[in-house]
Amino acid sequence: AGSPAYAQDHATSLHTVFEQVSRATKLACSTVMGSGSSIHDDNNNNTSSNCVGNGNGNGINNNYVSNGTIDADSSPTWAGGEEEVDAPARADAKSCTMHASTSVGTFELLECGEGGDQPGATPRARSLPPPLTLLDFRALQDAHGRVEDVAAACARAFHGGLENSARAEVWPFLLGYLPWGSTAAERARIRERKREEYLQYKSQWQTVSEAQARRFAKFRERRNRIRKDVVRTDRLLPFYASSARQPGADEACGEAHNANVDAMRDVLLTYSFYNFDLGYCQGMSDLLSPLLFIMQNESDAFWCFVGLMDVMESNFHRDQNGMHSQLLSLSKLVQLLDPQLYNHLERIDCLNFFFCYRWILIIFKRELEYGSVMRLWEALWSRHLCAHFHLFVCVAVLQRHRLTIMNQIQEFDDLLRFVNDLSGKIDLDAALHDAEVLYRYAGQAGQDVLPLVGP
Repeated sequence: AGSPAYAQDHATSLHTVFEQVSRATKLACSTVMGSGSSIHDDNNNNTSSNCVGNGNGNGINNNYVSNGTIDADSSPTWAGGEEEVDAPARADAKSCTMHASTSVGTFELLECGEGGDQPGATPRARSLPPPLTLLDFRALQDAHGRVEDVAAACARAFHGGLENSARAEVWPFLLGYLPWGSTAAERARIRERKREEYLQYKSQWQTVSEAQARRFAKFRERRNRIRKDVVRTDRLLPFYASSARQPGADEACGEAHNANVDAMRDVLLTYSFYNFDLGYCQGMSDLLSPLLFIMQNESDAFWCFVGLMDVMESNFHRDQNGMHSQLLSLSKLVQLLDPQLYNHLERIDCLNFFFCYRWILIIFKRELEYGSVMRLWEALWSRHLCAHFHLFVCVAVLQRHRLTIMNQIQEFDDLLRFVNDLSGKIDLDAALHDAEVLYRYAGQAGQDVLPLVGP
């Protein structure tokens, strides 16, 4: 199985997998495209029915791997869109590849593209479905407001994201605040009941007197930490910005009054009373910020945050077992999909993957611009492929910079500095596409190394 002949016979081009995933993206979203957005696919017989593996029982998902190539003249397109990959881009991509033997087979690694190790190369064009609009989402509902095709809604959120105007309506479903099968009337009643419940939790800390607070060390500690964090969270965003200090501002924290910052503080304090065991940890304000920005309502933002924390709470546990479990799975995925990179990280004693800690803790919140953060999060919340797709995104970003890491970085501090410097430079669309390629390529072998619980 390890012979050159076998490798030659069963080598699978990652470019071909890229094209198959692009085709799958289009087909997965076809059920929620409106009229005038039909799918053109005249060459869908290229998908191989054979599972390509390394001879040791590890298989590649056979729905997304082809042993042949896709004719450039028959590349699928969105109606009215550009061709998925033009000939010059294909030629440049082919000239920038190197083969890698992995635990799931042999394929070519793409070392070019914007933001990668060879920035001069032509990036691959990718035809994406348009974002899901509010009208699109309501078209998926019956006359009473029940979402009839949840899978289609999630697929569209994953592949094309949501228009900003649709987020306030769709996010509560993705985060488990509102049931997919509820009617519009039922959702109105749920919102009203949850608003009253939120106000009850909020009143618990609002009625704590200063005399009580002096004898309530845990409350004082959490309140002070929250006050300090909210005034440092996304203050460059107009929604949270403040131009002048107002009477009553917290001088010790450098706090200038902003009603939205006050709302963020109130939601976080209320959550600390809702979840006494967890309370508040640094990083939670980063997770709440986009929710409050979109929902524009304390109660709705709170319950969306509750849904998010239900699946991310282990990231903030004191024993850090949740984070260690994910970092271990990330290490195994890199070993599975890029043994060369894994071996280099082993040589420089970086297999703990702590350099990716912030990526996982707050899901790339400080690595991407604000709109891209929301685009990534709603793709992850859709759980269209798996509950741990963010780990494949991590692998995709690392693979985009694998040559730099292997050729120039020889110790942990340098690697941590390099990874932190990627903030603001990550091409999210490319990372999501590459992550889907890696997920489908890894198949069951990839699923087997993911954490058993959460996020």
